[in-house]
Amino acid sequence: MAKATRAPGGGRKPKGEFAGKSAAFSTRITQELRAALDKESEATGKSISQIVERRLRESYDKPKIQRELADKRIKAMALMTARLATSVESATGKKWNEDRFTCEALMSALATALSRIMPAGEIAVPDLVRERMQSLEARLKKPGALELMLSPEGLGASYGNTLFEMLLAWRAAPPLADEADDIYHLVPFIRQALKVEVEGMES
Repeated sequence: MAKATRAPGGGRKPKGEFAGKSAAFSTRITQELRAALDKESEATGKSISQIVERRLRESYDKPKIQRELADKRIKAMALMTARLATSVESATGKKWNEDRFTCEALMSALATALSRIMPAGEIAVPDLVRERMQSLEARLKKPGALELMLSPEGLGASYGNTLFEMLLAWRAAPPLADEADDIYHLVPFIRQALKVEVEGMES
């Protein structure tokens, strides 16, 4: 009987955001680490190859994340959010991204904490916001189309929706270049941690 041969390009296609891999990498690891990888693979349904690639990329992304938190105010905000999330989850025994009550409680906790340190004075649209809105409207040739962004709620909603749409749309892994100081390097981590599903792709 003739031995079956695989047609060029045949075989199982790689899934996940780390597709198109052609470079080989081989190394020895401890039995303990291999067991941990096998356990994560079984729990997540992802291949060990995808898991290892993600973890290696996260190690390269660490300097970029550190730059995100370079400003003390931003780092304080991140730590405050983490503390509140941990406290609320401890109180409810549920995860905020899996339970509506817990999520609403966390939103209230964040709003309350921010209200305690909110700057005094009237709400005034920053010049930079107005200039960027007018510039974008001019390019779109739609005067007044982005007027909603002149309110804090509208501007915040715009950025929130943009971030989430990026989580849904960004299918490939970002480049590893250190100068790529963009939110894209956080997409794989955020999508995996919050279990954001992208149709047709295993995250």
